[in-house]
Amino acid sequence: MSGGECRSVLVTGGAGFIGSHLISALAVRFPHWRIINVDNLQYCSSLKNLHSLEASSRYTFIPGDVCDPFFIKRLFATEKIDIVFHCAAETHVENSFLCPSRFMRVNADGTGVLIRAAFEARVQRFIYISTDEVYGDSLEQPFDELSPKRPTNPYSTSKAAAENIVMSYWMKHKFPVLITRSSNVYGPHQHHEKVDLQLPQVESVAQTPADVPAEPRARFKERTITSLGPESSAGATFKKRKTENNKSRSLRQRETDE
Repeated sequence: MSGGECRSVLVTGGAGFIGSHLISALAVRFPHWRIINVDNLQYCSSLKNLHSLEASSRYTFIPGDVCDPFFIKRLFATEKIDIVFHCAAETHVENSFLCPSRFMRVNADGTGVLIRAAFEARVQRFIYISTDEVYGDSLEQPFDELSPKRPTNPYSTSKAAAENIVMSYWMKHKFPVLITRSSNVYGPHQHHEKVDLQLPQVESVAQTPADVPAEPRARFKERTITSLGPESSAGATFKKRKTENNKSRSLRQRETDE
């Protein structure tokens, strides 16, 4: 994609952790693009994450919920949207056990509402931000795009269901979609409930002496912890760390249309 070509991009959940970093990166890399941020501003979201873009004529915030079909249909009818980045989601694994129906409604049903409207509006590409949680837990071989989905909690189950909805539009209509499956991420803009869970694990690994065998051991589950930070010119830096006895795993994605 050319940075000089003007496009209109919708980012759902853009006031959240990953969504805000994505918007900041897009604004720097594609200065001619118009970016529309749709977010319902739940507890994990904050417009403070994007305060540097508030005065930009290329950035627009529209409060709204992806689960509201009337709002979404009106959005696509009034805005000329070329590309959709669907980041909006309920994400906390522990919370998903407390209210699984909400996770299914937001993550699966909300995705269905959004991609239907995008398809009817003939959007050029629909990019769904999923998670490596859909693979489940495994000590077998490394995961890849063709590995079976074995979700082990309501959160990952809802994300796997959303993936299936997205892929159905490719299979049935050849609608251009792309799915990414990122692993653990931490950094600025993240809600404290996620940091409280992740960083103690990282510190524990860092403080534990590594038992390095002379020969490679049997297979271990791969897991990557990725940091998002402000260091790069694009506004988001991706750093990979290896956890104890684990190999680094790159972002998994499936692109169904070039």
